[in-house]
Amino acid sequence: MNYYLVGDVHGCVSELRELLRGVKGDDVVVFCGDLVDRGPDSVGVVKYAFNLPCQKVLVQGNHEKKHIRYWNALFDERRGPEVRSKLLERTPELFEVENGLTDEEKLWIRRSPFWHRLPGNNIVVHAGFPETITELPETEEEWLALSSKQRRRMEQLLHVRNLTDEGSFVPLNEDEEKGKVYWAERYDGRFGFAYFGHHPHFQDDKVIYPHAKPLDSGAVYGGHLTAVILDEYGHRTGYKQIPVDTQYSPYGAW
Repeated sequence: MNYYLVGDVHGCVSELRELLRGVKGDDVVVFCGDLVDRGPDSVGVVKYAFNLPCQKVLVQGNHEKKHIRYWNALFDERRGPEVRSKLLERTPELFEVENGLTDEEKLWIRRSPFWHRLPGNNIVVHAGFPETITELPETEEEWLALSSKQRRRMEQLLHVRNLTDEGSFVPLNEDEEKGKVYWAERYDGRFGFAYFGHHPHFQDDKVIYPHAKPLDSGAVYGGHLTAVILDEYGHRTGYKQIPVDTQYSPYGAW
């Protein structure tokens, strides 16, 4: 059996089919998040991923989080309509995905974890690990024991790019003012060797960090869709990329 660690798909369904051609029933496919939005077929990607004939894990990305917020707003009679309207202004796919997925497919997204551990001290996360997060709740009981503030802080794992000099998370809109260094350059491997997405790394970018490897190679920006292949012990055995001939979204449209 093999583990296929898949970078940000963003609706590129035909490339995903090609990337995972040959996956067997005893394999495990781990998506690093952002299956949806910006690309040509978000609904098709979720349906294909959900119905793979093997074990599959979706690590939650910031785009999955946005859809979950949109669905949750249905149950907020006071602010729900306003929240959904504002989200739709920036992400028109929200309505299409909501109406195109089954309840089981939505539940799969709702239950997506913020990280997933693999053999060989490997871990998959969507964006990364700020230095100020020093522990991860490893069980459901530990997660439930977190305060609401602590849980919101864990959402930094879905968004982080740059850090301050002190190692704190810098929101994207404050990058120019406060952002100093990309998180993976200073990551010390405290949670294992990290495979991550969120920020695209193209062919000519730096793609080697001491304790982390990027999976997002800019598929939706006309780059490639990437999978890293590990064996059952967590040893890296392969690397597969499928070129995307169409630029579906302008680069930098975070």
